[in-house]
Amino acid sequence: MGFSFLPVMEYLSRRAFHAAGLCPHTVTLPCDPGEGSGTQTIHYWAPAPAGEPRLPPLLLIHGFCPMATWQWRLQVGPFSRRFHVVVPDLLCFGGSSPCPSSPAPSESAQAAALAALLDALPGLPATARVAVAGTREASSSSTTAMTTMRRRRESAMEMPG
Repeated sequence: MGFSFLPVMEYLSRRAFHAAGLCPHTVTLPCDPGEGSGTQTIHYWAPAPAGEPRLPPLLLIHGFCPMATWQWRLQVGPFSRRFHVVVPDLLCFGGSSPCPSSPAPSESAQAAALAALLDALPGLPATARVAVAGTREASSSSTTAMTTMRRRRESAMEMPG
């Protein structure tokens, strides 16, 4: 029998997230009309829901890594002291799954899913300003981050009130 480093990496990553006060969550959302029909599942880590966040929200977007916990394990501790940290697995990564009838998600589909996640977060007002950080390892993280914020700002502007 061989030794696999993967369970050790997963254990250390989950431990860092729990130590930062983050818990795993899952949300099921309708698919973006342009990306297929059905529902998509987004797995994310965030503090336990307890009303409106006291700290400013920060969305951390991972690059080409199997799951967000591996990529952000060293940063969530320091960030969680100053931000309401939200760390999702992108569609097709970790515990997130895309629309069943769609091809691999595009950057636009990833951004739409992240914007929908922000809208579905408990206690986070639709008009809340959200800081976004992506990794340098994949330029698509930056593109996804920018598109997410543009979609989020546009949906907030369309809301009556």
